[in-house]
Amino acid sequence: MQAREDFLEKGFQLACFIISDRAAAIGILSEAMNKLKAQMGREKKRAYWRDKFMKRWITSVTRGDADTLQWLIYLASEAHEKEQERSDNVSIGDLILRYIKSIVQMTTATTSFHVCVGMSRVLHHYDTAETQRMYELVSQRYLGADQFRRAKRLLLDKLQARFGKYLKTVTDRHGEIKFETLPDQRRWADLASECLAAFTPWSTASICRSRADSLAGPEQLTNSLSTAPQSKVHYDTIEMNRCHVFIEPACFGRLASSLGLGAPDRKLALPKFFAKSNADGESRQESPSSNQPLTTEERKRIGDNLSRESGRRRGLTPRSLRFLVDGAECAQLDLLGECDRRIEIVEGARLVEIWSRDEEGGVLLATHLISYSEQQDFVPFRANIRFKNAATLSFAISPQPQDSDAARRASLVLHYSPASPWFAGKSAQKFLLERPLGAAGYALAGVALVAVGWFLAEMKFQRQLDSQRIALEETREQLRAEKVVHPSSPQNPAATAPSPSIAFYRLIPDDLGTRGAASVGAPTVFVSKSQIVVSLELPLSNNANRSYRAALKSFPEQHEILTESLLAPSRTGPAPTVTFTFPASLVRDGRDYTIVLDSVNSAGKTQEENTFTFHVVRRD
Repeated sequence: MQAREDFLEKGFQLACFIISDRAAAIGILSEAMNKLKAQMGREKKRAYWRDKFMKRWITSVTRGDADTLQWLIYLASEAHEKEQERSDNVSIGDLILRYIKSIVQMTTATTSFHVCVGMSRVLHHYDTAETQRMYELVSQRYLGADQFRRAKRLLLDKLQARFGKYLKTVTDRHGEIKFETLPDQRRWADLASECLAAFTPWSTASICRSRADSLAGPEQLTNSLSTAPQSKVHYDTIEMNRCHVFIEPACFGRLASSLGLGAPDRKLALPKFFAKSNADGESRQESPSSNQPLTTEERKRIGDNLSRESGRRRGLTPRSLRFLVDGAECAQLDLLGECDRRIEIVEGARLVEIWSRDEEGGVLLATHLISYSEQQDFVPFRANIRFKNAATLSFAISPQPQDSDAARRASLVLHYSPASPWFAGKSAQKFLLERPLGAAGYALAGVALVAVGWFLAEMKFQRQLDSQRIALEETREQLRAEKVVHPSSPQNPAATAPSPSIAFYRLIPDDLGTRGAASVGAPTVFVSKSQIVVSLELPLSNNANRSYRAALKSFPEQHEILTESLLAPSRTGPAPTVTFTFPASLVRDGRDYTIVLDSVNSAGKTQEENTFTFHVVRRD
């Protein structure tokens, strides 16, 4: 309970630091906590991919709850900030705080590379070569100068959009565009240091003292932030620690000193803000009671609000959905008349929110924090939201191919699957129970409903098994008749043309898959309306003389759908493969599936060889 209270108190103090108004800070904290609780299964699923597809470089950051809440508080405070700015009721000190907060917010949404660029090239005026040296020392990554310049340009564009009326851009003698800066930077050094300390990732708050010695020299620093295979520190922890080094004032100062660079407090590049009122005011506008600890009543009010919102989410059967990106509505979906929607999102988008309505008003159903790779590419994401009536909303983000210098774009694809008719028994139940029955009648009605439900479910299950067996036998007969040579996946097609009624793909073992800008990730299997069979080649690493058993399962639920034994390996390429064939009707559009491949030795003992995860897209 104490950890929970500290969690709330820390969030409240951060909100008070950003917005010096107690009531507004409590509202910001409540909003951020509600969005945190409504977050889709992003962390669990991405943790799975990290374990299965270990990679050399970190391409995106998985946050813990503490860091996620911290970031959501940054986002929730923007509406209050902009409301004050519309009336010009803001001081220069407030604008400096919000400028630094925006840099941290925009860069920590991606990776430590962007944090390094934001801190070194935007908040401070270290040049590109110096920034490269900092990043190379911390990460042992060696990126080209063009990538640093592009990241800076993107960040300046975002800051210009956020503080447009307060900032002016200038071009220096080298042709570089930057913001006009304040004449006396040292005057604001203490405020900048206070802000950076407050905005340092919470999960890294305890490492400063332990890293004070390790930041004394390049070799020690590299070892302390290493991603070597023998390191026992989780990749995500290392990445957040790198963000810490670039943000926290003392650590960043030690980093600059270890490279012989100027001290950060002498390299500040805070912009000149052109505010209409209180333009010369240095002090921030603070309320004396705004940052007093949360009271018991305030804690209870926040907890009650979160419980109420969670209950509304669980009990809702939506009739329509609204989709917001960074607080702006981008689409609506009427679930009674349409089931699909594709939305284009542009590089820099951060938060997707899914809203519906009940009798009380708007209900936040789910949120997703968009992730980016080192090159600012969108990280693919898929999730399913299951509603109370067993209907499902499939949610997927897929990057679009783009030129290297153009703004990246991605497709947000939404597909609503209505509840199966088998889940519509509530109406019959309601009809029976609305009749004037006694106690015995209610008991009898309940028994009858259970019996009828079991009977119908058993009949449905048996029909499904029979249809699967028939379809599987027809598939085998068709394959034997056609004697098809199996081609590979569309990325590496074979010369032999596939049958129009069979979808052929060669999958990639999960332990060889990677994620990131140049990754393969979970392959997509496209199934057209005319294709009644899916035939998948599963590469083998060894044991080509054994027999195999393959099981098709839903992912991530791991519900077994179909199993086939006595599969014999064959050689259709440089390595042996096993072909697993099943009816296309067994897989649904927008869903993920896994094939678990086991080998069987001569003694009949099974051993898991590999898993093959793939995503299904059905085309009309």
